[in-house]
Amino acid sequence: MENREQFVDFDKFCNKCEYQKVDQAKDPCHECLENPVNTYTNRPINYKKKEVTEKKVKKTYKNIKNIKK
Repeated sequence: MENREQFVDFDKFCNKCEYQKVDQAKDPCHECLENPVNTYTNRPINYKKKEVTEKKVKKTYKNIKNIKK
């Protein structure tokens, strides 16, 4: 029989999550941390990818230009 359960890879997903700066003791982080295993995926249950804003893109581009100088 196939094992469908996978351990959640918090190191991979939490730093890319929309809720990264939320206190771990509060929802939705608390709920994710209570469920270290998922069926068919290693993604946390409340994971939402951060949206990249135009402001962040401009800041990153500016930093890259400063490094090249």
